[in-house]
Amino acid sequence: SYFDLAPPTVYHNCPELNTTDPIELLPAKGWRNLPLSGLTPFDAELPVVPSTEGSGPTYYALVWGKDGKYDRVSISPSRDFSEIIATLSVGEWSDWIRAGFKTADQGEAEGAFRFKLVELSSDGARMRLYRSDAYPTDGRFCSNPDLGKRLVSELGPYIHSGMTVGLHCHGQLDWETADEVMAEEAEWWAEAAYMAMKSADASLLVLHWHILDEIGHRFIPLIDPTGTNYDPNRADEYWQIVRNYYRATDRFVGEFLKRFDDGETLFVVVSDHGMPANKKAVSLINLFKDRGWVSLTSDGKGVDWAHSKLFFAQNHLWINLKGRDEGGVVPPEEYESLRSQVLTAMRDLKDPETGEHVFAFVLTREDAPMVGLWGDYIGDLVFCYSGGYRWSGPEVLRMGEDRVVFPCGGGNHGPMIPTYETDATSVMGTLIMYGPGIRPGVKPPKLEQAGICTTDVAPTVAHLMGFDAPAQTEGRVLREFLIKGYSGRPERVLKPTARPIKRRPTVKPKPITLQGDVTDEE
Repeated sequence: SYFDLAPPTVYHNCPELNTTDPIELLPAKGWRNLPLSGLTPFDAELPVVPSTEGSGPTYYALVWGKDGKYDRVSISPSRDFSEIIATLSVGEWSDWIRAGFKTADQGEAEGAFRFKLVELSSDGARMRLYRSDAYPTDGRFCSNPDLGKRLVSELGPYIHSGMTVGLHCHGQLDWETADEVMAEEAEWWAEAAYMAMKSADASLLVLHWHILDEIGHRFIPLIDPTGTNYDPNRADEYWQIVRNYYRATDRFVGEFLKRFDDGETLFVVVSDHGMPANKKAVSLINLFKDRGWVSLTSDGKGVDWAHSKLFFAQNHLWINLKGRDEGGVVPPEEYESLRSQVLTAMRDLKDPETGEHVFAFVLTREDAPMVGLWGDYIGDLVFCYSGGYRWSGPEVLRMGEDRVVFPCGGGNHGPMIPTYETDATSVMGTLIMYGPGIRPGVKPPKLEQAGICTTDVAPTVAHLMGFDAPAQTEGRVLREFLIKGYSGRPERVLKPTARPIKRRPTVKPKPITLQGDVTDEE
């Protein structure tokens, strides 16, 4: 999220949890007004570390109990039991706690968060205490802060599950807690969307839920036998985790159906990609450096892009051309020859173990329109990896990896050919439509599914809502999903919003390291 004041964490003294916030439980000292107990209480400091440089509150956990066992944790802003703000048994949540923060990103703000006691052993030797994200309570997460304040006032503090899910994915947090957060998030978002739509008299709601991308990167490689990380002994366990998250996604959609399904509302559930497992990484740096097309830094652990003849980002490659690119080094008269050599080297590259071509295609910018890419900002070459292969960046130099093609783990979606699929999954995304004008139960054959693109969604939705598709769209209306003869709603005329639209200039990439999705290295 862009507005968090502090990320979620797990305070613990469990040695197997090697991340989040380890604490040390020591006999409590300096406390006032301690309750009567036959056990020696323990305590620990709980700093709420902000997301960016700044300051946040600090709390103290007191572990105590009765009847000869430790069974509760009390939380206080000081070592004074009379100021306790929550006492929790295992499985219990605190109320929302509000406190002041000062961060580099958000300045001074009041944030709201809560605790849940996840684990406490009866001898007090083990404790896991979850703390949620802290989000501002002043409504700044809305473009209309007054609406944001109203949402907080009527629905409670903003809830976002993304980083909490990350804690579960990395083994720090139990499934039940992550699921509770997602369930409450679904209710909050759906009700907030309903209120916002009514308040603005809006007819279109678009929102993004990123959870399945994180789940895919983390767990698909563990259930797909084609991937390097596959473990047949644990595949069933990981399949269950994936199923749980898809059930949570179904619940998320269901909360919106509860509020908006009035027989006249169109619902579209769409993903921009799937997630197959990686088999091999491909290092263009290693492919090019011995040919003199890429220059290394003096220590050999990085790329000197300013003195390299090529630079690339994701699935595009540019000749570092004099007169066109800042700091270009390749004379214009050498452009075609160099580009042709690079294209041939990439097309000829094979996996030495399997003999498979690692690139599904490599096209010149002049040929790239056949795959829907054109304009000033595409590469001099546009390429796509074969299924199961992905990009690699300068980390190979730091790793001492000299191979061009080498095994790697994780899951991916950006670089591979979009039609790649395995028995477990595929790169292709999901499209589900429901509502007026939609033929129920239509599922095209696989070959036809490959002809349905994300660019088709906007024209189809526009048609069903009764207005022309935006002039810049490239897709088509998916009439095979529509009831025959359905002409859409009465024609509408769209009126510009009175609120100014923020526009970002399109900037051509500069010589940079090869990059992909922020989670591609999982």
